[in-house]
Amino acid sequence: MENLFREDLCKHAPPESVPFVLQFLQENNALLIVKRPRKRCYGNFRASVPGKGQPFHRITVNSGLHPAHFLLVFLHEAAHLLVYTQKKNLRSPHGSFWQKEFRKLIQVCQISGFFPEQIISDIQYFIDEKCTYNHFSKRMIEVLEPDTAKNSVMISTLPEGTQFLFQGKTYRLGKKRRINYFATELKTKRLFLFKPIARVELFMAD
Repeated sequence: MENLFREDLCKHAPPESVPFVLQFLQENNALLIVKRPRKRCYGNFRASVPGKGQPFHRITVNSGLHPAHFLLVFLHEAAHLLVYTQKKNLRSPHGSFWQKEFRKLIQVCQISGFFPEQIISDIQYFIDEKCTYNHFSKRMIEVLEPDTAKNSVMISTLPEGTQFLFQGKTYRLGKKRRINYFATELKTKRLFLFKPIARVELFMAD
């Protein structure tokens, strides 16, 4: 079973990084689930709930990503897992403690040679704390997922009140809630919550 999972994971992540990923999962009582592409997020972390039949932490990552991007999303969620196990009540999801853990994981992978040459300088720039996480995340999408970056923008880059298209529906961007963003679907007036990395198309009103 592990060999089958290892072979499948090699289709998504850089093959040389797979032993590292598997070791992290084993040491941290976690499962990795590869999901079909989601528009609202690239990955997710859910803590274990032993009393409700969920004994393992769960990390999900979208399929269809550039291998290096897949690994970065995994590291992003792995950092959330590490923060949760050390500081369960921490209020800031992407605060200084999470960024410290994320940078440490990225540095291990960089030293191990898991990332392609085209992003090494950007990786080092982030490790050296010369740019914010938002800038780094946006840059990685531009370099590793150019088709996605060309046809859409990250919702976190838009000012409040901007109208945009998402999955064929028109929204108006509202206020930020912690790290996520409210947006109103104009036809139904229903309120939705978007991840900051959700990519949307700009809507030009007539």
